[in-house]
Amino acid sequence: YNSVDACDSIVAVHGLSASPEKSWLYEKEGSKSYHWLKDDDGLAKDFPSARIMLFAYSSAYAKRFKMKQYMVNLAAELLEALNLRREEQVFNPTGKESLTEFHAGKNVEMRPETSGCFFFGTPFNGAPVAEVAEHWAKMQVKENTGKAVDSQLLTLLKPGNESLRELKRGFVHSVGKLSQKVEVHCFF
Repeated sequence: YNSVDACDSIVAVHGLSASPEKSWLYEKEGSKSYHWLKDDDGLAKDFPSARIMLFAYSSAYAKRFKMKQYMVNLAAELLEALNLRREEQVFNPTGKESLTEFHAGKNVEMRPETSGCFFFGTPFNGAPVAEVAEHWAKMQVKENTGKAVDSQLLTLLKPGNESLRELKRGFVHSVGKLSQKVEVHCFF
Protein backbone atom coordinates (compact mmCIF):
# COMPACT_ATOMS: atom_id res chain seq x y z
CA TYR A 1 0.00 0.00 0.00
CA ASN A 2 1.49 3.32 -1.08
CA SER A 3 -0.40 6.06 0.75
CA VAL A 4 1.13 8.83 -1.36
CA ASP A 5 -0.20 7.47 -4.67
CA ALA A 6 -3.38 5.84 -3.41
CA CYS A 7 -5.22 8.87 -2.09
CA ASP A 8 -6.64 11.92 -3.83
CA SER A 9 -9.14 13.21 -1.26
CA ILE A 10 -9.97 12.56 2.37
CA VAL A 11 -13.36 13.76 3.60
CA ALA A 12 -14.09 14.02 7.33
CA VAL A 13 -17.74 14.04 8.47
CA HIS A 14 -18.53 14.84 12.12
CA GLY A 15 -21.18 13.14 14.23
CA LEU A 16 -24.64 14.14 15.39
CA SER A 17 -24.72 17.31 17.48
CA ALA A 18 -20.94 17.58 17.26
CA SER A 19 -18.82 20.56 16.38
CA PRO A 20 -17.39 20.16 12.86
CA GLU A 21 -14.10 21.74 13.96
CA LYS A 22 -13.74 20.35 17.48
CA SER A 23 -14.55 16.76 16.45
CA TRP A 24 -11.04 16.44 15.05
CA LEU A 25 -9.27 18.46 17.77
CA TYR A 26 -7.43 17.05 20.78
CA GLU A 27 -7.12 19.47 23.67
CA LYS A 28 -5.56 18.64 27.01
CA GLU A 29 -5.00 21.19 29.74
CA GLY A 30 -1.36 22.17 29.90
CA SER A 31 -0.43 20.71 26.51
CA LYS A 32 -0.53 21.86 22.91
CA SER A 33 -3.75 21.16 21.02
CA TYR A 34 -3.63 18.82 18.04
CA HIS A 35 -5.93 18.98 15.00
CA TRP A 36 -5.99 15.68 13.16
CA LEU A 37 -7.07 17.27 9.85
CA LYS A 38 -5.04 20.50 9.88
CA ASP A 39 -1.74 19.85 11.66
CA ASP A 40 1.28 18.93 9.54
CA ASP A 41 1.89 15.80 11.62
CA GLY A 42 -1.76 14.66 11.26
CA LEU A 43 -3.24 13.14 8.11
CA ALA A 44 -1.05 15.36 5.93
CA LYS A 45 2.03 13.51 7.18
CA ASP A 46 0.83 10.14 5.86
CA PHE A 47 -1.06 11.51 2.85
CA PRO A 48 0.95 14.55 1.68
CA SER A 49 -0.70 14.82 -1.75
CA ALA A 50 -4.27 14.31 -0.49
CA ARG A 51 -6.89 17.01 -0.48
CA ILE A 52 -8.21 16.93 3.11
CA MET A 53 -11.72 18.32 3.43
CA LEU A 54 -14.25 18.75 6.22
CA PHE A 55 -17.94 18.25 5.45
CA ALA A 56 -19.77 20.37 8.02
CA TYR A 57 -23.54 19.98 8.27
CA SER A 58 -26.18 21.26 10.69
CA SER A 59 -26.36 18.48 13.26
CA ALA A 60 -27.99 20.15 16.28
CA TYR A 61 -31.08 18.33 17.52
CA ALA A 62 -32.09 20.72 20.31
CA LYS A 63 -32.11 24.36 21.33
CA ARG A 64 -31.95 27.32 18.96
CA PHE A 65 -29.70 25.82 16.25
CA LYS A 66 -31.89 22.74 15.80
CA MET A 67 -32.53 21.75 12.18
CA LYS A 68 -34.85 19.25 10.54
CA GLN A 69 -32.46 16.74 8.97
CA TYR A 70 -32.85 13.50 7.06
CA MET A 71 -29.97 11.13 6.36
CA VAL A 72 -30.80 10.98 2.65
CA ASN A 73 -30.58 14.80 2.41
CA LEU A 74 -27.20 14.86 4.16
CA ALA A 75 -25.85 12.13 1.87
CA ALA A 76 -27.06 13.98 -1.23
CA GLU A 77 -25.55 17.24 0.07
CA LEU A 78 -22.19 15.51 0.67
CA LEU A 79 -22.15 13.94 -2.80
CA GLU A 80 -23.10 17.23 -4.43
CA ALA A 81 -20.30 19.03 -2.59
CA LEU A 82 -17.80 16.36 -3.64
CA ASN A 83 -18.96 16.47 -7.25
CA LEU A 84 -18.75 20.27 -7.37
CA ARG A 85 -15.25 20.27 -5.89
CA ARG A 86 -14.14 17.64 -8.40
CA GLU A 87 -15.66 19.53 -11.35
CA GLU A 88 -14.07 22.77 -10.16
CA GLN A 89 -10.66 21.14 -10.36
CA VAL A 90 -11.23 19.48 -13.73
CA PHE A 91 -13.23 22.03 -15.71
CA ASN A 92 -12.86 25.53 -14.33
CA PRO A 93 -10.70 26.90 -11.55
CA THR A 94 -13.28 29.59 -10.75
CA GLY A 95 -16.04 27.01 -10.23
CA LYS A 96 -18.73 29.11 -11.97
CA GLU A 97 -19.06 26.94 -15.04
CA SER A 98 -19.01 23.70 -13.06
CA LEU A 99 -21.91 24.81 -10.83
CA THR A 100 -24.05 25.46 -13.91
CA GLU A 101 -23.09 22.15 -15.49
CA PHE A 102 -23.81 20.25 -12.29
CA HIS A 103 -27.30 21.66 -11.92
CA ALA A 104 -27.96 20.96 -15.60
CA GLY A 105 -27.72 17.25 -14.83
CA LYS A 106 -24.00 16.53 -15.17
CA ASN A 107 -23.01 14.26 -12.29
CA VAL A 108 -19.66 12.58 -11.68
CA GLU A 109 -19.91 8.94 -10.58
CA MET A 110 -18.27 8.70 -7.14
CA ARG A 111 -18.15 4.94 -6.50
CA PRO A 112 -15.19 4.11 -8.77
CA GLU A 113 -13.24 6.86 -7.03
CA THR A 114 -13.80 5.47 -3.52
CA SER A 115 -11.02 3.33 -2.11
CA GLY A 116 -11.88 3.25 1.58
CA CYS A 117 -14.22 4.27 4.38
CA PHE A 118 -13.42 4.64 8.07
CA PHE A 119 -16.21 4.95 10.61
CA PHE A 120 -15.36 6.14 14.14
CA GLY A 121 -18.03 5.60 16.78
CA THR A 122 -20.81 5.16 14.23
CA PRO A 123 -23.81 3.41 15.84
CA PHE A 124 -24.79 1.11 12.95
CA ASN A 125 -27.28 -0.73 15.17
CA GLY A 126 -28.64 2.41 16.78
CA ALA A 127 -27.82 3.88 20.16
CA PRO A 128 -29.95 3.68 23.32
CA VAL A 129 -29.10 7.32 24.06
CA ALA A 130 -30.94 8.37 20.86
CA GLU A 131 -34.32 7.78 22.51
CA VAL A 132 -33.32 9.83 25.57
CA ALA A 133 -31.96 12.58 23.31
CA GLU A 134 -35.19 12.61 21.30
CA HIS A 135 -37.29 13.08 24.45
CA TRP A 136 -34.93 15.80 25.69
CA ALA A 137 -35.11 17.58 22.32
CA LYS A 138 -38.93 17.49 22.41
CA MET A 139 -38.90 19.03 25.89
CA GLN A 140 -36.60 21.78 24.59
CA VAL A 141 -39.11 22.56 21.83
CA LYS A 142 -41.88 23.09 24.40
CA GLU A 143 -39.66 25.25 26.60
CA ASN A 144 -38.26 27.35 23.73
CA THR A 145 -41.50 28.62 22.14
CA GLY A 146 -41.94 25.50 20.02
CA LYS A 147 -40.20 26.98 16.98
CA ALA A 148 -37.61 24.21 16.55
CA VAL A 149 -38.52 21.18 14.47
CA ASP A 150 -37.80 17.50 15.06
CA SER A 151 -34.60 16.07 13.63
CA GLN A 152 -35.25 12.76 11.92
CA LEU A 153 -31.66 11.71 12.65
CA LEU A 154 -32.57 10.90 16.26
CA THR A 155 -35.46 8.72 15.13
CA LEU A 156 -33.18 6.94 12.68
CA LEU A 157 -30.64 6.20 15.43
CA LYS A 158 -33.07 4.42 17.77
CA PRO A 159 -32.07 0.77 18.31
CA GLY A 160 -34.16 -1.52 16.11
CA ASN A 161 -35.12 1.21 13.63
CA GLU A 162 -35.97 -0.53 10.36
CA SER A 163 -34.81 2.41 8.23
CA LEU A 164 -31.38 2.25 9.89
CA ARG A 165 -31.20 -1.51 9.26
CA GLU A 166 -32.13 -0.95 5.61
CA LEU A 167 -29.55 1.84 5.27
CA LYS A 168 -26.86 -0.46 6.67
CA ARG A 169 -27.92 -3.37 4.42
CA GLY A 170 -27.95 -1.08 1.39
CA PHE A 171 -24.46 0.20 2.16
CA VAL A 172 -23.02 -3.30 2.60
CA HIS A 173 -24.76 -4.48 -0.59
CA SER A 174 -23.51 -1.48 -2.60
CA VAL A 175 -19.92 -1.91 -1.44
CA GLY A 176 -20.07 -5.62 -2.29
CA LYS A 177 -21.24 -4.91 -5.86
CA LEU A 178 -18.40 -2.53 -6.72
CA SER A 179 -15.89 -3.68 -9.30
CA GLN A 180 -12.99 -2.38 -7.20
CA LYS A 181 -12.31 -3.39 -3.62
CA VAL A 182 -13.26 -0.75 -1.05
CA GLU A 183 -11.66 -1.04 2.37
CA VAL A 184 -14.25 -0.47 5.13
CA HIS A 185 -13.08 -0.14 8.74
CA CYS A 186 -15.29 0.52 11.77
CA PHE A 187 -14.08 1.62 15.21
CA PHE A 188 -16.75 1.73 17.91
